[in-house]
Amino acid sequence: MGQNHHAIGDRWSVAAQTANYGWALHNTDEAEIARHCFACAAELFAHIGAEDRVEKYRRLAAEG
Repeated sequence: MGQNHHAIGDRWSVAAQTANYGWALHNTDEAEIARHCFACAAELFAHIGAEDRVEKYRRLAAEG
């Protein structure tokens, strides 16, 4: 795999981990932090062109 693929994989991993942290906090007393994580994940996914994820996490960030 080329260097570009590794860079995209790393960026995907950061976005996914941010979203996962949001999910871990979603149904706790930390719902505001969860929404912030979802908003950050949406922006990270936008940078790599994962538009389906962008919409999902923007929607979750707006809920509350």
